[in-house]
Amino acid sequence: MLPKTRFDPDLEEQERRCSMDGEYWPDTSEFFYKYHQGPRAGKTMSMCKACYDERRNARRALARQQQELVAECCLKATGQLCGDMEIDDHESLLTY
Repeated sequence: MLPKTRFDPDLEEQERRCSMDGEYWPDTSEFFYKYHQGPRAGKTMSMCKACYDERRNARRALARQQQELVAECCLKATGQLCGDMEIDDHESLLTY
């Protein structure tokens, strides 16, 4: 197993391995986000910014698609859009 951090003598700085892509990047705020609260406050996250942003954007897109699907199913089933956008409340209407 690869170490989470290593020292790069050429750059003379600490590097951190991204938990998603496995690449080493300088352990700085340019490449890694930091936790802002809780027991890890001030510490570097395990995913690099690029992977974190990619995952966040994919999750947001999926949530948007689910909301659109629920709205479409409500419209087809009842003829009107309902205000409740929770996917679990509409399982009987959804056909995949």
